[in-house]
Amino acid sequence: MQNYGTNLIYGDTFVISVIDRCDEQALITAQPLLDQDYTITDTAKLYQVPAYVVDPIWCAITYTYSVTDFAGDRALTFDNAQETREFTISNTNDLNLSGPTSKDYTVTVTAQVGNVVLRTDSSSFTLTLMNPCIDDNFVNVEKAALPIGETYTLHAFETAGGYTFTHNAFSVVTQPFQHSLCGLLTYTATFNGQAIDAITKPPMAYDTVTNTFDIYSEDRTLIGYQVITVAAYLSEYTLVKSSLPDVTTTIEILDPCLDPFTLDATS
Repeated sequence: MQNYGTNLIYGDTFVISVIDRCDEQALITAQPLLDQDYTITDTAKLYQVPAYVVDPIWCAITYTYSVTDFAGDRALTFDNAQETREFTISNTNDLNLSGPTSKDYTVTVTAQVGNVVLRTDSSSFTLTLMNPCIDDNFVNVEKAALPIGETYTLHAFETAGGYTFTHNAFSVVTQPFQHSLCGLLTYTATFNGQAIDAITKPPMAYDTVTNTFDIYSEDRTLIGYQVITVAAYLSEYTLVKSSLPDVTTTIEILDPCLDPFTLDATS
């Protein structure tokens, strides 16, 4: 009590506490997330996480993420700013992340609020990383033309034991940039409708490494034009093949009796 002349003034003191509800009373509610897929080597894909709901709305939120298989993190970067919350999904060279076809990863996004008492909530999505080598949007086997105008005279020998000729290699064309991740090609060939390889001569053999045909024959029933075809597929992904129809050419088998000067004597 204070005495000011003839006036008496009664008073007391009190404390006002200003409490930031974000310290201890903030609540956070995660939102559903959408599953994502991405093909290795593709251009980067962006995915923005929907804002989690916080009460009070002015409380700061800290976002983090985790992946069930740590390897999947090699395809992810995350901008965790509260207003951004955006994943960049990208990997240009690691097929181990997808395996031979595809592989799933569970990505969990956790939000935390509270300055004193911390509260969190989480939501997850499935990230599917896919192999580009089995997708014709990303990889194709491009054919090359076979030689034309080839001829062979029955009984004709050369130093290597027959007449040989080669064809240009096929190509593996990849998108959105050229790479060699999908491996090498394996070739197949036919002569007169029959599969040929390195040991099928006579009449014709085919070396799949050098793309070389080798022919020797004494069979007069072959005189005339015989059809040769070539196809190719990815050695590690055997279902990925050059498109039909197979590349085709012909070789003309000549009768040595009609051109005796081409006949080489054999002992």
